[in-house]
Amino acid sequence: MELSFEQLTEDLLRREYLIWMKNYSPSMTKTRLRNTYDHNLSVAKKAYRLARIFRANIVISTRAGLLHDCWLEKFREYSWLDRLIHNHYQDSVLIAQEFGENKEVLKVIRSHMFPIGPIPINKESWIVWLADKIVATEEIFNIS
Repeated sequence: MELSFEQLTEDLLRREYLIWMKNYSPSMTKTRLRNTYDHNLSVAKKAYRLARIFRANIVISTRAGLLHDCWLEKFREYSWLDRLIHNHYQDSVLIAQEFGENKEVLKVIRSHMFPIGPIPINKESWIVWLADKIVATEEIFNIS
């Protein structure tokens, strides 16, 4: 039986760090219509749907989508550009490791910033990469 989106994410959504992210709005998110928590949630929902369409692993795609941008707190002192280019996918991997995520989820998170980061190597990686770009485009153009 296939798990629902809620079943796949309920343990992560109860994590103190994600609850904190829900209310955190750093200067870099002022250009977005939503905060990073909402962005991550939207990417996870989009990745869940895409994984079902493309018959990819919905657990890996959904959980990696939810954790792909969990990096803000650790890099407050760096510039927005430094966080984006040099640190954020690597730090998101560290946070996902702290949450006990498996190596496949970590690989997907690591490659969501292609071509700045590593190239996606499997369906789940491409799905989260695509979901992130679709959601970012929806945010920029205020599409819901």
